[in-house]
Amino acid sequence: MPVKSRAQMGAIAVNALVSGKSHIVRLHERAVLSDLMESMGLPLTSCIAMRGGVPVPSDEPLHDGDIITLLETFSGG
Repeated sequence: MPVKSRAQMGAIAVNALVSGKSHIVRLHERAVLSDLMESMGLPLTSCIAMRGGVPVPSDEPLHDGDIITLLETFSGG
């Protein structure tokens, strides 16, 4: 019997890079960026997400093996 990959079992693994640290996050196969943020306990307004140097909107589908860089936003005066 062949071994199923995570994607075939209905789960994906995404590598989220936050402040230079790598976090492997397991999500359901139809996960979008907002699912990743929620699973990490991060509000959508706290970071800008990038995949391959391109900004990723909150409703963007994620794929097994994606590397998402989360750049923390700051404000103040």
